[in-house]
Amino acid sequence: MIKCLIGLILLLSVTDLLAFQEKVGLRKNIHLTDGLELIGEDGENYGDFTTYSRLILKTGKHEIHIKLKGSEFELDGKLYPFYRRLKNGSLEFLITINDRPFKDKLLHLIVKDNKIIQQENLPYFENSLTINDTTKNEEFKGILDFSEAFCNECDSVCYNPTLYYKFLETGIILDTLKTMIENKIEYGEFYGFKQNEKLRLKINKHR
Repeated sequence: MIKCLIGLILLLSVTDLLAFQEKVGLRKNIHLTDGLELIGEDGENYGDFTTYSRLILKTGKHEIHIKLKGSEFELDGKLYPFYRRLKNGSLEFLITINDRPFKDKLLHLIVKDNKIIQQENLPYFENSLTINDTTKNEEFKGILDFSEAFCNECDSVCYNPTLYYKFLETGIILDTLKTMIENKIEYGEFYGFKQNEKLRLKINKHR
């Protein structure tokens, strides 16, 4: 009886170990145009999604390693990763950063001569990006930092600006003028491009 129990425990342990191994250490290869390849490494499957702690961008014989301290990436979204070649020949990427339990962000990269020349975090855009968005004049916006949940009964919130972006042939840039105008309408005044938790303002419920 004891031998049977020990055998059952060992069998369960091996099964659990195999199941665990199937969920961690995952790798994903995405073949892009122009001979580019985006690789996710050290992946972990959570059921509904998989995150990767390291990325490798292969540009021909060159490899660009991407790792953000404390951040994980997703590569299975319908909208992202997004890639395009800019007018000046540089490569532009948007890759999802899984920022659970908060709203996801986007890693914005511009690569030239096999080097990252620009790197920043952007809000997660819900828009479906295409190369033709440069002529659509479509609006891309989002909130970069975590914000308190909206409350119908509350009469004030901390200042957390919505950021607006232009999708140009030379790259995605912050539309500073529109951001200033829209947040002045929302909050009464423009208080900067970053969240300020110490600044509480009346809610514009009529907007």
